Amino acid sequence: MTFQKLCLYLWLKLKTMENQSGDTNQKVETNAPQNQNEAIDRNTQILYVLAVVMLISVFLPWLSSNTIANFGGYGGSVSIAIDGTKVSGGFIGAILSLLAAFFVFKQLPWSVACGIINLGIGVLVYFDKLSVAGATGSFDYAGVGGSASIHIDKGYGLYLFIAASAAFVFMDKNNINHFIGSFNKK
Repeated sequence: MTFQKLCLYLWLKLKTMENQSGDTNQKVETNAPQNQNEAIDRNTQILYVLAVVMLISVFLPWLSSNTIANFGGYGGSVSIAIDGTKVSGGFIGAILSLLAAFFVFKQLPWSVACGIINLGIGVLVYFDKLSVAGATGSFDYAGVGGSASIHIDKGYGLYLFIAASAAFVFMDKNNINHFIGSFNKK
């Protein structure tokens, strides 16, 4: 099951629990929470897990680089994986992930802001606004030619970071309304 399907499943499960009728004549066995506090705790737990996933994904490969060079008939290549801490915004994403978990714990509406900023960081890195895309070149030195190229691809850590950030913002819907409402007050 992919992460997106899991988030959709959890969201649908929460919506189903909210829409269940309270008919006492019909006995339905369910794992639905018996009171509002249990539902809040479950949502809070999901937010904690998503904050941890955002934090862990910063230390996974966000980018992978493949460099190829040759000169005078000799050549070589190097491949490396670049984690989020070495990409612009990745370290900030880690700090914001910790802050998001803290704000969820303190029940402050600023947790959603951390998720929104992390989502923005992930999208900017994905579209190469905060990282290098790649380059190719060739040269001729004293009649001996050569070429070099570098290509940078996205890593699975970046995809996980974006997905966890989006799911965090989506699951923190109570704070979204409160957060947006704080800007509408004059």
